[in-house]
Amino acid sequence: MIGANGCGKTTLAQLIVGRLAPDSGSVTKGLVTALYAQDATEELAGLSDFACDWSPLAQKVRRALAIEDGWLWRYDTPSSGQQKRVQIACALAAASNVLILDKPANHLDALTRVLLIETLRDFSGIGLLISHDRALLDELAVSCLCFEGDGMEIRPGNYSAVREQEMQEHDTSLHAREAARTEYRRLAQEQQRRREEADRSASKRSLDPHDHDSREKIGCAIVSGKDRKAADKVCQLDQRMQGLGKKAEAAVA
Repeated sequence: MIGANGCGKTTLAQLIVGRLAPDSGSVTKGLVTALYAQDATEELAGLSDFACDWSPLAQKVRRALAIEDGWLWRYDTPSSGQQKRVQIACALAAASNVLILDKPANHLDALTRVLLIETLRDFSGIGLLISHDRALLDELAVSCLCFEGDGMEIRPGNYSAVREQEMQEHDTSLHAREAARTEYRRLAQEQQRRREEADRSASKRSLDPHDHDSREKIGCAIVSGKDRKAADKVCQLDQRMQGLGKKAEAAVA
């Protein structure tokens, strides 16, 4: 999930796992979900269960994340990086179908970061990753849920692929806007030329009902609607360009 701060990524994650209730609509639950929250200092609800769990899955997770037994019984003493390892271990050991990670790489030491990426690569369920870390998104994401304005759009590929796609759309829109402006200027010049020609004809002689040529020239001076369509197209493209420009230029902190 990618988007500006405050756009609703964490809120959506909490709705999915049931920590928040929607103001309207409903959330259909059918999968086991686990949330890896930003704050690792709060003691985990499933920590004691994991500490006593020596199943093959729990042991595999302990080895993968290099979890020491003492960390599980004295959760307030390990470093923040070690606490994050315990946090993700509890989520993985719960055999969740959906694992939601909210900024998991924040303040991680180099070792924990490597262990986190390697462990998550082996996760066979559905992973939802909320992060501003470009490298992490490129390593793990196969598609991106982009928060755009009041809506969301799923785009295929990791972060870099999605940004490249948006840049291409930006360039295409730029060319289309310039083409529309060029056409609008051409029509405006043609309109002015026809008006001037009609004015010259009208000034030389009074119109005769049978003078179809002059009548046609003056008629041509009336805007046919093409100018309005071109202007509308320019306005529409300007609005689209404004939105695409912001997305293309936005940098993930």
